[in-house]
Amino acid sequence: MIKQSLTHLLAFCKRVRLLLEIMGSLIALFLLCGLILLARLSVGPINLDSYIPQIETALKMPEIGLQASVEHLQLAWRDWDRPFEIELVNVHVQKDKNPHWLTVHHVGVSLQLYALLKGDIVLKQLHLYRPHILLEREEGGNFSLGFEDAPLDPHFSFKEVAPFLSLKGAPPFLRKFQDLRKISINDARIVLRDAHEGKTWTLPRLSLALHRYYTGSRATFTVLSSHDKEKLLIDLTYKIDQDFLELTTKFQQFSFHKFLSKARPTFAYDNVLSFLEQWAAPLTGKAHLALSSTSFQIIEGAGDLTFEKGYINSSLDTLPSLLVESGNMTFSFSPHLLDIKNFSLLSGEMALHFSGNLSSPKAPLGLFNLMKPGQTLAIEGKIEDFPLGRLDAFWPQNLAKPARSWLTENVKKGILSEGHLILQGHGEESGWTLDDLHGTLSGKEIELSYLKDMPPITGITAVSTFTHQGFDINVSSGKVDALTLHDGKVLITKLDTDNEELALVAKIKGPLGSALNVIKHEPIAYNEIDMKTTKGNIDLILHMSFPLLADLQFKDVKLNLKGSGKNVAFTRPLTKNLKAEFKNGSLTINLTQDKMLMKGRGDLNKIPGTTLTYTHHFTSSDSYKLQIEINTTVDFSDFSRLGFDCGDYAKGAARAKVVYQSKTERQGQLAVNLDTTLSSLSFPPLEWKKERGQKGEIAFVLHFDKKKLIKMDDLTMSSPRYSLKGNVLFNAHNEWKTIHLSQLKAPHTHTAMTLHALPHHSYAVSFEGKELDLEKVWEHLDKEDEKTNSQAQLSIGLALPSLHVRSMRRRLHILQRDISNIPIRQRLQKIY
Repeated sequence: MIKQSLTHLLAFCKRVRLLLEIMGSLIALFLLCGLILLARLSVGPINLDSYIPQIETALKMPEIGLQASVEHLQLAWRDWDRPFEIELVNVHVQKDKNPHWLTVHHVGVSLQLYALLKGDIVLKQLHLYRPHILLEREEGGNFSLGFEDAPLDPHFSFKEVAPFLSLKGAPPFLRKFQDLRKISINDARIVLRDAHEGKTWTLPRLSLALHRYYTGSRATFTVLSSHDKEKLLIDLTYKIDQDFLELTTKFQQFSFHKFLSKARPTFAYDNVLSFLEQWAAPLTGKAHLALSSTSFQIIEGAGDLTFEKGYINSSLDTLPSLLVESGNMTFSFSPHLLDIKNFSLLSGEMALHFSGNLSSPKAPLGLFNLMKPGQTLAIEGKIEDFPLGRLDAFWPQNLAKPARSWLTENVKKGILSEGHLILQGHGEESGWTLDDLHGTLSGKEIELSYLKDMPPITGITAVSTFTHQGFDINVSSGKVDALTLHDGKVLITKLDTDNEELALVAKIKGPLGSALNVIKHEPIAYNEIDMKTTKGNIDLILHMSFPLLADLQFKDVKLNLKGSGKNVAFTRPLTKNLKAEFKNGSLTINLTQDKMLMKGRGDLNKIPGTTLTYTHHFTSSDSYKLQIEINTTVDFSDFSRLGFDCGDYAKGAARAKVVYQSKTERQGQLAVNLDTTLSSLSFPPLEWKKERGQKGEIAFVLHFDKKKLIKMDDLTMSSPRYSLKGNVLFNAHNEWKTIHLSQLKAPHTHTAMTLHALPHHSYAVSFEGKELDLEKVWEHLDKEDEKTNSQAQLSIGLALPSLHVRSMRRRLHILQRDISNIPIRQRLQKIY
């Protein structure tokens, strides 16, 4: 038994040995043939032109009007990836009556060996090398196809290509290609052209491989940038029976910025392409997505991508690129959920993190029905050290447009130190609805422009809470000019309406000069006070509110600034020779968009205890632009500071009310009212006197034009024994030229007087009334004459029923003379 088994085993071994020897011989024969063929191909390609008719017959498809001609057919060795490849050189494809429909210079084919032995040409693989492909979209939306410089086919449609995608169900005219398992295009140069937009886009190097199966197909795309290290691989698998489409992408240091062009034609989801075009931070990682090939409903998916060092371009030319150090994005898909597990980005000091999900509990998610009714979105994020100067590059343009427009226009600098946000919303038939948005923000070194042309608030440190209705910002510090903002609040409200508003409340302190320097800018444009003369500090509270309008006007702003200060000083020029100097005072200020009101008590032009009310209107509709009201007690010696020497006529104190008004820069008036009860007055020419304690009053109004004195009006003076009324006119040198007293009352005097200054130091005076004590006037003029040794000339006219002269002899002497314009020493020589 054992002997029989050994015999069978030996016989089996002999047969195996014989089989191995035969197989070895065949392999050696094939290797020898291969070496001989390889040696032959090393000299040059083998000519196969005798097979051209069979190849042309295999490529002929009369059902669709296609036929091909091949100039040359050869067997060549190109590289180890393309051994013993049959090459078709200069293949010309004719469609219908167009003999140059397609021209391809190099086409590689693999033939079925079994069919070839029987004399048939059956294609297994087809390779196109470095073709130039042109796809042009016409104005109607149809595409035309062309290769190299051949004319375009205006009737090309992707429907003509669809039957090639799988082996199953191909139409009869394609049965010649029923065993064509692979079609590849290597290093294609693809140009997309849009006739309507006039744009052309040349894609980077692209290789395509289409594997055809009876159950479906698989297409792989390889996109290469200028460096082979930067690569994008796209793998698309299609299964007919299972209604299954799977998309897998692999990124290898791939940058969309290098792939996409701003000059590209517009495609569907172009806003997404525009966003990706800004990213010049290379991607590395993998993502895949499985979905229904008919409904595009999502079955599953996942992705894990990392951002390498690069930058993100801004869509605004005014903003520099954002450097990216690193980043990561991890997500997953399920039929009812898109889960963004992590999105993080690091740029210098800035760090961004957020996560969230899009849920569709009632219906599966679809690739083209994201953010649709029945779906909910929830996002939670955190940001650190974000530069606010890039706010408009990151804030979506359609989210809270008025607030976005105002904030991006007026917040130019600063750092968002830390921010947290939670966002929730849902989709409706009318669009996407925001359910909740809230969070906190903290920032530093912020610069805020609150009104156009006015100095901004700089160095702001603030903490804020926000909702979808608005922002509540608490400001702890900031500066405007040399003013310090130490407590403030900004409210941006009604963001969920079409009437968004901003309100600002701030406590400010600092030099008075800085406060006035701020409001000298437009739109307030107040620059009436000499800033160099201001001293002292002031505490202010600012209230301001306005609607968030793109074309905001100053009339739309509600402004109120209140404050107070001590030991302040300022100087306000009134006329060429007159100015108000306020020192050592306490002051309150109230500023609105219509006027500025300052009230204080201090030293005015060295007069202590002066109460000052300063009102400046900013609108032209008011009766005056500027009013300065002064209430004080003065000594008549103080008038010397204003250019009036009253020493010979008035002594002592007087309660004074002075009101200066101007409607324009050129014209103004100064109204003075003096209560002379506490002073003593005298008028030597008529020996008039008012003792201290007797009631009296002096009032007049000075008028200025171009800051020069032109007249004194409404002059009145009253006391127990005398009174007068009148006005004074001045010349261009601020010297009087006419004095008119409409009423002059005193003992033995009741008249009107007009005194004119004439050329060459001459004067004319006339009296008209009831009586005049001329003797006293005469004596006073003689004394003045002797004091000044004057050589002036004087003419006097009298129209009086009663003239008092003590010396009759002298009066007669006067009447006997007939002389006019004599020296003052001999004046009053003619009466007429």
